[in-house]
Amino acid sequence: MSIVENLSIELVFFLLFGAMLFVSGLTKLREQLRFRKHGGIWEGRVLQSKHVFQKNSTGELIQNYSDLRVEYKENGHKKQVDVKSVQEYAKGDLVMVANGKTAREEVHIYEGQTAPIYMLLLLMITGLLTAMLPVVKRDCGMTGGSLILAAIFMVLGLYFGLTYVNDKRRKLLPLEAQITDLLCWKKGREGGRLVKPKLSYYPIITYERDGRKRQIRSRVNYNSKAACQINSKKTVYYDEENKCITEHCARGYMLFWGIVFLAISLAGFINTFYLLV
Repeated sequence: MSIVENLSIELVFFLLFGAMLFVSGLTKLREQLRFRKHGGIWEGRVLQSKHVFQKNSTGELIQNYSDLRVEYKENGHKKQVDVKSVQEYAKGDLVMVANGKTAREEVHIYEGQTAPIYMLLLLMITGLLTAMLPVVKRDCGMTGGSLILAAIFMVLGLYFGLTYVNDKRRKLLPLEAQITDLLCWKKGREGGRLVKPKLSYYPIITYERDGRKRQIRSRVNYNSKAACQINSKKTVYYDEENKCITEHCARGYMLFWGIVFLAISLAGFINTFYLLV
């Protein structure tokens, strides 16, 4: 029997999905290792700040960012660099700057984008176990499949639970905020015959910190204006460690699903143990 005849839809699906998770984790892990080898993070101070915005002929906001000149000290030497940021900073503000994942990449504002290495390893393990599931189930029967499935739920539970713990440890100061505008981002070229330009809308969030009103362009985008209401209230958080604004804090549902997945995993291991004995 040929290899193709042995491939079922279930097997192909789990292999591809598992491979996707593994490659995603491996790619981010390699980026992390390159960053640690070539990169670095330093505290800097804003010397100059210019708010840049532009609207098109229909009154839609199409540009909204800050041009910054930042001074920081690297290996005992003072340096100055011009950077752009979707967050608004004032002269004298402290910021964190980092160079890129490679030695050639420019310095940029660091906003805590890197994920802990153990999270990436858990993602890779989930991918491996997912790809193994149909193969073990086929060759070892339901008992082997149950063990792999229980292991997947265990890793998922750890991933969700550790994500919550990691977010909970961050020193976040809640700030009341309001959506005051929408930035229209057009992806694609006008007049294209095959692919039409795609519009995305990014909320512009206004908040107050240190007695000064500031803006940040949200990292969440929407496909239509109706999906995001201007003047609606929300909460943003000032990350004291990374000197930046984040839109998310520790989310309780991450802990909830972490506990649920670990409970399912434990039940699966116990059930498989009784089947074996």
